[in-house]
Amino acid sequence: MAIIEPEFMQLTAGLDLEKFWAENVACEAFTAKKPRCALSFSPDDHWLFEFAHVPSTLRYYQDKTYRDRLHREVNQVTSRYVGQEFFEENTWAHTPKRIENLFGCGFTYTEGSTPG
Repeated sequence: MAIIEPEFMQLTAGLDLEKFWAENVACEAFTAKKPRCALSFSPDDHWLFEFAHVPSTLRYYQDKTYRDRLHREVNQVTSRYVGQEFFEENTWAHTPKRIENLFGCGFTYTEGSTPG
């Protein structure tokens, strides 16, 4: 399953996640009077594949049940250790439409990579 680096675990051992994210909201204000820089994180499929050691990228893109289960598993980890969930757990039933589709470009799914 997911990679949880020992160094990350040590650095965040005493972190109050609820307090951290509440403070982060205040840090998003456009002002110099904030406690720190705001943090944002929006992982994508590239991150997910590495984090969860996904054995098949083809299966991820073609099997909704598998993709939804993987998203649930990763969300459990990120919720516990980061305090947020990042992935939809009821994903699309069909191949996602990308900008390439709008322009009539063809692209392929290749094992071990994202659509190209």
